[in-house]
Amino acid sequence: MSTGETQNVPRVGVFELLKHPKFVFAGLSGTLGYFLAAFLEPVLAIRAGEFGLTQVQVGLFFMINPLIYIPTSILVQLVPSGIEKRAIIIFACFLSFFTNLFVGPSEIFSFPNTLTFAIIGQVMKGFVEPFILIPCLPEMIESVISEYPEECEN
Repeated sequence: MSTGETQNVPRVGVFELLKHPKFVFAGLSGTLGYFLAAFLEPVLAIRAGEFGLTQVQVGLFFMINPLIYIPTSILVQLVPSGIEKRAIIIFACFLSFFTNLFVGPSEIFSFPNTLTFAIIGQVMKGFVEPFILIPCLPEMIESVISEYPEECEN
């Protein structure tokens, strides 16, 4: 395409994309995923200190999540393509509820406030987060690509 032809293609705006429920769902799921990935760290730093950990041990405690997250994020691509991305995202959000109970600890469910439970929660968090975050972008793209094929060519 020449420069003149590119300018004739109408640009798709944010409000146009927000008319697609699957796009909105995936976008909100990604937002939730990033919130779940980041909101706990300031609290965990304080909690790790309450367990009597040294600064090095606190650093190692924070390494648990990425050590699980990185290999799991690579494994997300191995989920069979017959399983819809929305189902993966919903199931992972459901699992994140239990993850937060462990990291919490949950006083409602009488989970003990121990370092072991916090570590289990960090491991679960590293396993669940990629299944929320990674499918979101492909779900957003797939939900609108048929509506705006000329935008996808550029």
